[in-house]
Amino acid sequence: MLYISCTFVSYDLIRVTRCDFGKQVLDGLQYLHWRGLTHLDLQPDNVLLTSARSIDVKLCDLGCAQRVSKQGTVVEQDRSYLPFTAPEILNGEPA
Repeated sequence: MLYISCTFVSYDLIRVTRCDFGKQVLDGLQYLHWRGLTHLDLQPDNVLLTSARSIDVKLCDLGCAQRVSKQGTVVEQDRSYLPFTAPEILNGEPA
C-alpha cells in the first residue's frame, strides 16, 4: 500500500489528492499491462511526482519488469541486452 504524507488543511482536498494520486498509479499500471509488461517492483520509491504544485505521477525503475502474454504467463525473453546483469541471473541460477 502506498502511504502519502499530506500537510493540507482541508480533509476534502487530501481525499481528492490521494484519489487522484492512486488513479494515476493505477492508470500507469494499466498502460504497462496493455503493453504486455508487469512492473514487479511497485513501491513508494518507484513512484515519482513531477511537480510539487500538481499531481502528475510517473512510474520508474522498470528493471524488474517482465513481459507477459495476454493470458498472464511470463514470456521468456533474451536478456543479453542487460550489460550489467550478473552471469548467474542470465543463466537462471540462484543468485
